[in-house]
Amino acid sequence: MELIWTVGLEEGDLGPAETGVILRALVMYEDTVLGNRALEALNNITRRVETPGRLLCSLWRFFFLSDRPMLEMAAAEAAGADIILIALAAVSELPSEVNEWINLWLSTRNKRPKALVAFADEEAAGDRASFGLFTRLREVARLGRMDFFPANGGTVGGASLQTALTQVLALQEAQKARATRVRASEATRRP
Repeated sequence: MELIWTVGLEEGDLGPAETGVILRALVMYEDTVLGNRALEALNNITRRVETPGRLLCSLWRFFFLSDRPMLEMAAAEAAGADIILIALAAVSELPSEVNEWINLWLSTRNKRPKALVAFADEEAAGDRASFGLFTRLREVARLGRMDFFPANGGTVGGASLQTALTQVLALQEAQKARATRVRASEATRRP
């Protein structure tokens, strides 16, 4: 699978799509260290995925959310994403602007398969703060009818992220097969 960072790109700028799936991922991160870990994890995982296609990924840092137009743009991207990765230091509560972003994209999300991957910084692995954080994000996933993959420790959810990507790919393929069967069924009914 090819990983494409979409910063400043429109979908038409990508050239013709190869066969296979096109997935969208959004990475929301607290600081540069966590953002870099998320990038590294996505690069490593997409190299191992044998399914042909593209993973279009956008990156958002928490501080962008304090600007209302940027918050709305990030929420729109999240609403259209297949996988959302939130990378942050373990805290007991999410920052208010992150909660506002979550509430906004949950209210506008479409019916695409979704996975929410949460990563708490390695220094807090096993900490009660990350437990509270994961409890909140598990509830977000439930409200959004998303699968939730918590991770903490030195890698940005390596196994969790790979499981999420594999599961979303399987759901996309199942949807594609279902749509093909429906089109075939409708074609046979036409005179």
